[in-house]
Amino acid sequence: MKTKIFLFLAAISLASCQNNKYAVIMDLPDVADSTVVYLYDYETESNTDSAVVLNAKATIFGTIDGSQIRRVKVPNARTYANIIVEPGDINVNFETACGEGTPLNNNLGKFISFSSELTKSAGQQYEAILTDSTKDEDSKNAAIEALLNDYNQTLMAHADSLINLNKNNAFGQFVFWDSYIQSAEKLDFNTYMAALDNAGDYVASYGPIKTGTEQKENFENTKPGTKFIDFSIEKGNLDGTPAKFSDYIGNGKVVLVDFWASWCGPCRRAMPYIKAAYEKFGGDNFNVLGIAVWDKHDRSIKAIEEEGMTWSLIIDADKIPTDIYGIYGIPELILFDKDGVVLDRSFQPSDIDKIVSKALEK
Repeated sequence: MKTKIFLFLAAISLASCQNNKYAVIMDLPDVADSTVVYLYDYETESNTDSAVVLNAKATIFGTIDGSQIRRVKVPNARTYANIIVEPGDINVNFETACGEGTPLNNNLGKFISFSSELTKSAGQQYEAILTDSTKDEDSKNAAIEALLNDYNQTLMAHADSLINLNKNNAFGQFVFWDSYIQSAEKLDFNTYMAALDNAGDYVASYGPIKTGTEQKENFENTKPGTKFIDFSIEKGNLDGTPAKFSDYIGNGKVVLVDFWASWCGPCRRAMPYIKAAYEKFGGDNFNVLGIAVWDKHDRSIKAIEEEGMTWSLIIDADKIPTDIYGIYGIPELILFDKDGVVLDRSFQPSDIDKIVSKALEK
């Protein structure tokens, strides 16, 4: 009798394993044989599995309970795809950068296509606004703001409809992560938190979503009207001595703070606007502080010399200030009043002169 029970349980276990099998199938015509391709986990920031390319093909096999978000990575190539690992044969489409052939991956492909078309359309409208000679600067800014609101509302409505049907799987996690964290800019904090609450605990528990939520909370805690939060960088001064944010903020001057990096093209293009403000307003009532983040020491030093940055500087700050201030993209400009209260943030470099002038008039 015991033998029959054991065989029965073993059969159930075997059937369960077979039902949970998956294969990630890749055609890689431009990738050399013997190249190792990986499945990357955004949550742990590590590779979870791999396969070797042979005859321009590679397949990763495994078993899984439920579903998980993964990125297919091909070293030394711009080839990648986001997939959802779930039972079944998952065919990786590197043209659309997603998986096909299983239910959640098919849904993922449709969602990515929708998002891509929406973003493409918004980009075209944005360019049309910028090149519209009939509009002045204020009219263009108003039109861009309206376009951004329309984009967010359309994306959020579509995302919410999908999340409501996928609150307990990786597709729901991906849709929320991609829509509410990676795509939506300047989304109202209360709107975000309401969406997160509606998405449910499973979606909210995904690591990158937890990180994004913390980032948005930190941004909310350092919005205009809040007092500056201090931090220290061990060798943040150019001479290698410790630097504190409070060495420059809240000491009787209006201060424009620029979070930048040497490799960041928009940061470098913002420098002429910053330099002009420093030369025009710098003195007893105004200062500029540049903070090098996410960069290597030597590259920061070289960029400082190339750009002629003669204002106050903190280097080697890495993620310390960007975590505190909820910064996920640079350049990030924040203007502080003489008491260290945030006056404005996340504005365009071209608006620096206008915003600083207004602050100094008070």
